[in-house]
Amino acid sequence: MDNQGLVNLGILDLVVAYSLVLLAIGLAKLKRIGQEGQMLWASLRMVFQLLAVGYLLHFIFAVQHPLPVLAILLVMGGFSMQVIGARIKRKMPRFYQVVGTALLIGCGGVTFVFCSLVVHYSPWYDPRYLIPLAGMIIGNSMNGASLAAERLGAEMRERREEIETAL
Repeated sequence: MDNQGLVNLGILDLVVAYSLVLLAIGLAKLKRIGQEGQMLWASLRMVFQLLAVGYLLHFIFAVQHPLPVLAILLVMGGFSMQVIGARIKRKMPRFYQVVGTALLIGCGGVTFVFCSLVVHYSPWYDPRYLIPLAGMIIGNSMNGASLAAERLGAEMRERREEIETAL
């Protein structure tokens, strides 16, 4: 561990970790499970994805200005809206505007309150704290938003006649 609380992994540490993956693949081959090729390919994809994410996070966490950090948060929100939209079969009119507004107000408000009143870090836009915390809040909100939108759509379809009568 270094003085910032970061764990530095050496090449030997990575070899030991990947050897466990290779052990799992070897056991699958020994037991004739038949998924060895997929397991090897998935593990190689995992390594390259983790390397890419690690370098991306290193770049992002070095940002020392609020505008790029806010742009990253908006990109995260955009991706979350796409994920929510992909989960919903039938979308109501103006679906993305409604979901986007709800995510911006809900996630933005919770993130702001949590970061300013609970965590108290400085500066307020420090990407090492703001981006992971916002990511956790957005990730949990995606599940709730997609469930709520799916349930609303199902209820509206089931009760269409009641709604039309009431209107």
